[in-house]
Amino acid sequence: MSQDNTNKVLFIAGLGRSGSTLLDMLLGQIDGFCSTGELRFIWDRGFNQNQLCGCGKPFRECDFWIEVVKEAFGGFENVDHKRLADLRSSAEHRISKWRLFNTASDLLAPYEEYFNASRKLHRAIRKVSGCEVIIDSSKNVAYGFILAAIPEIDLFTVHLVRDSRGVAYSWRRKKVRPEIHWEQHYMGQRGILKSANRWNLRNILASKLQRTSKQYTFLRYEDLVINPKDSLSKLLAELRIETTSLEFLDDFRASLKISHTVSGNPMRFERKEIKIQPDTQWQNDMAKSHKWLVTLLTWPLLLKYGYFRDSRFRGKVA
Repeated sequence: MSQDNTNKVLFIAGLGRSGSTLLDMLLGQIDGFCSTGELRFIWDRGFNQNQLCGCGKPFRECDFWIEVVKEAFGGFENVDHKRLADLRSSAEHRISKWRLFNTASDLLAPYEEYFNASRKLHRAIRKVSGCEVIIDSSKNVAYGFILAAIPEIDLFTVHLVRDSRGVAYSWRRKKVRPEIHWEQHYMGQRGILKSANRWNLRNILASKLQRTSKQYTFLRYEDLVINPKDSLSKLLAELRIETTSLEFLDDFRASLKISHTVSGNPMRFERKEIKIQPDTQWQNDMAKSHKWLVTLLTWPLLLKYGYFRDSRFRGKVA
């Protein structure tokens, strides 16, 4: 287990619309695991906009986050959330621009204020939750390298991948964001070309987190939803994280406890139980021209990740 001054962060890396919220929710049911959702957005979506926490309350009214903020900073009034959001964004941009993907240690000096706030936040989450492992489904690879550069964090990375065609189709869907409770707002949408190119780039970069993570493993969304218990067991074994059981899983149903996620897919607001099933709508409803275009642009990684070898995915292009 972690030493007293070290926080274990299980970071889900990859591209949005790949099932990261589902994986986050499932891992969060395990004793000793605390699900926080996309924690990189806490300064803006939590502190600033006061969006809904996964428990259903506005962030500033959630008992869990009130206690965490008090433990970490002494209260909401002591947090310059706008500056911290700007520092986080600037640090991510610098890593991405200069491709500082071996280590982000040279960022420590100009961004020390952000690193100190992150240290305090993670330490407080661990203390208030009583959990050894903090789950962060932020996915952004540059942010993952920032986490790896924080001395008090042991980073355990899950590189989550979903079929590029399913991801591209999902990014064209129109979905309401219920966490923005004061007005109707929709999740971001992307075109086919942009989705395919980002899928390539994000997955290539996510694999580089293996260099700076304490442990790293690869998981396909399709394997998770087809065999959730075996996939989670294998994932935890490869990350060398001990757990007692996965009793919350009954075949393809998972019993849920309240989570305090700051951002993520709207499914994080589900209560009591979820049914785990593959989202395969793209296979029937996606335009053939879009399927072929995404396949053409992403086939090298599709091949590498086994989407052409696996009989479950053959013949899904046309």
